[in-house]
Amino acid sequence: VDTVLLADFLNRSINEQGKPKVVVGRLKKNYSHLIEKSINKGIQLIGADYDEEFKINNGKFYCSELIYDMFLLSNKPLFKLEPMTYKSNGETLKIWIDYFNKLNIPIPENEPGINPGGISRSNKIKIIHDYY
Repeated sequence: VDTVLLADFLNRSINEQGKPKVVVGRLKKNYSHLIEKSINKGIQLIGADYDEEFKINNGKFYCSELIYDMFLLSNKPLFKLEPMTYKSNGETLKIWIDYFNKLNIPIPENEPGINPGGISRSNKIKIIHDYY
């Protein structure tokens, strides 16, 4: 299993002030009993393909989808899927147009998905540290 040093991870996404755009969250205590089973489920997913299309339930996983799936125990989701958007101010961002054109697939606008921001805003998470 490949690992990444914390300093390397934090320096992947820096804001204008040179600070990492990273927050640390922890499951609230009433959900902590789910952690062990979820970690075990995640271990079983080591080696799964990366989901570059950002599609749910295709046997591949992007970062937040992996967390969503790990905590999908007994078919009960802990986190909520929401319609994904690749737009800002009503316009599809060029970065996403180029990205999905390269994959030769349509942009999955409004398809269900999950992202780090969505997880961080969950009422099941307590933010314990903000690096910026």
